[in-house]
Amino acid sequence: MLAYGLLLGEVPLSVPSALCLLMSAFILLMSVLPQRKKEAAADVLAPKTEPHDPEPPKGATR
Repeated sequence: MLAYGLLLGEVPLSVPSALCLLMSAFILLMSVLPQRKKEAAADVLAPKTEPHDPEPPKGATR
């Protein structure tokens, strides 16, 4: 579809096809990478934050 849209010069056909290609390539890449590299990529995309102290249930004392 992407090549077809590019050959016709149709932007409404090419843009969604290109986005779909990028997302599917990312999924494929994440499925074939070793676990350490997956975790490194996940840390780049969503860095770990410090755990926060959850609110105690109502009526509980600290």
